[in-house]
Amino acid sequence: MKKILSIALSVLLITSCFITTASAETITKSTKIKLDEIYVTIPYAENNINIVREENDKEVRVVIYDKYTGEELEAYGEILDNISTKFSINSRERLNKLNAVTAGIYSNKTYYKDKEVGPCICRLYVEARVYSENSYRNFIKVNDTYWREASSGTWKIERDTSDAEMVDTNNIVVHGGCNIVVTTTESTTGTFSYDSLVGFGFSVEADTETTYHARTTIDDFRYTYSLY
Repeated sequence: MKKILSIALSVLLITSCFITTASAETITKSTKIKLDEIYVTIPYAENNINIVREENDKEVRVVIYDKYTGEELEAYGEILDNISTKFSINSRERLNKLNAVTAGIYSNKTYYKDKEVGPCICRLYVEARVYSENSYRNFIKVNDTYWREASSGTWKIERDTSDAEMVDTNNIVVHGGCNIVVTTTESTTGTFSYDSLVGFGFSVEADTETTYHARTTIDDFRYTYSLY
């Protein structure tokens, strides 16, 4: 009886350790990143990535790279404030001072996430109305969502769809899809060449004897931004 009890306890201990380890691994497989006033949680452990932060007067942008391969994994951006007041805000410090002395500010925020497909970078934007008072913030509504081409070249976005939902006053889920159409020729070299586009997974069809159209689709691209 004692032997059976001892075995049962050993099994229970091993199972408990396994669950604890698995839970810890699950927790560390995501990383929360702050842009300017918004947060995004990415599905990568912090010790496996490098985060490059880019800031200027117009936007804050973060690019996530694989620490070991150098591959770009994801990129997010926040356009700096378009505030519904008569004041001209020239710096984040001035904005913070303004927040401290007013009863509250309504601002139109713009966020985005990039989707890289071969030589093409597609950007899915969301515009939202945000109320801020001191350290308190909440989403009021989603104003708009849309796709834009975020890299140069002989390509365009077609048949795009996009939408966003407020999960609650602190979280917005943005999602959408689109077609990418690239125009290339027999003489085109580099990443927009016929062979390169086929390698990236594009389907290529002849338009004329020397011109081709390459197409691919982005399906169910989505991201979530949170205020806290």
